[in-house]
Amino acid sequence: MSMMMSSGSNEIRDGGSDDCSFFDDDIVKLILQRENHKNPNCFRPRKSLGRHWLQVEKSQILALKHASIQSIERQCLMLDQKIATEIVMMISINVSIAEFYGTLKNEVEELKELDQERDKYYKLKCSEMNEFMQNVERFRSENRLQVKNLRDQVKEV
Repeated sequence: MSMMMSSGSNEIRDGGSDDCSFFDDDIVKLILQRENHKNPNCFRPRKSLGRHWLQVEKSQILALKHASIQSIERQCLMLDQKIATEIVMMISINVSIAEFYGTLKNEVEELKELDQERDKYYKLKCSEMNEFMQNVERFRSENRLQVKNLRDQVKEV
């Protein structure tokens, strides 16, 4: 089973072999310089010790990278959970808005109907008032005419 990760120009391969292809040459030199600087006697030029030490370093670096990846995965899961919670909240708010909109729409329709009924009522009342005014005016005219006729009759007598 082979694992391959690419970062820039460096390739990381771990096929379980003893070769040093896991790191590029600059990284290996830096690791060796660091270890030699700490304790110059701890690194011996024997190839088996160097390879073993390099394998240990590889394992430690892989463990750190694995822990880092797990931490990032946990953060991603937490963010996914937060996103899901936000989506549920938005859906809930959308449902509330839709219900509120429906209620308002019904109320608006009822108000329109009431407004139409009121307009009909006022038109009817205006019509009744106009009819009443016409009746009053007709009554007045008739009464004036009667009064005039009566006066004329009184004058003749």
